[in-house]
Amino acid sequence: SSDDFLLDPARCIREAEMRPGAMTRLPEKYTIAFTSYSGGTGKTTLALDTALHFARQTEKHLRAKLPVMLVEFTYGASALAAILGLDMPHLYDLATQMDLEPTSFRGVTVIPMDYDNCRLLSVDLLKRYLKRQMANHVLTIVDALWPHGLISAVDEDVDRWLIVATPRLDAIE
Repeated sequence: SSDDFLLDPARCIREAEMRPGAMTRLPEKYTIAFTSYSGGTGKTTLALDTALHFARQTEKHLRAKLPVMLVEFTYGASALAAILGLDMPHLYDLATQMDLEPTSFRGVTVIPMDYDNCRLLSVDLLKRYLKRQMANHVLTIVDALWPHGLISAVDEDVDRWLIVATPRLDAIE
C-alpha cells in the first residue's frame, strides 16, 4: 500500500524486485491528472490535497522533500488561485517570462492557469515550458477540465487519469 511504501520504501522496493515479473524500479517521474466534464466536482481540491499530502508524507517518511508540482488547465478564472488566495504568477507569465519562478506553497510548486491569456499562446510553447518544469519534479498533478483546448501540452505525459464526478447530470453525462 502507499502507507507501507512511505514507511519503508527500501523494503517495499526489495520485495517488489523479488516477485517474478514485478516492476524492478519505480518510475523517476509520475504524472496524475484529475479531470472532469463539469466544474464544481472537487477536482481542484483533490488535486491540491494530493500534492500537499505527497509533499508532507515524503518529507516526513523519507526525510527529504521530493519535488511535486500542481498545474491547472481551466477555462476562465483560476480555481486554484482562488482557493490559495495568493498573489502568484500564472501560466501565461511563467511560460513567456523566463526570469519568473512559479510559487511554492507548502512544498508544492503551483502553476495556476489564466485561460484568457494562455489561449493566445501556442500549445508547443506551453508544452516546452511544462516539460522543463515536469523534469524538475518527481510528481506532477494536473487539474483539468475536459475537454480542454490546451491539454495536449501535457496529455502524452500523464500516467494516470482520474475522472472526478458528482451525482449531477451535467457532471456525469
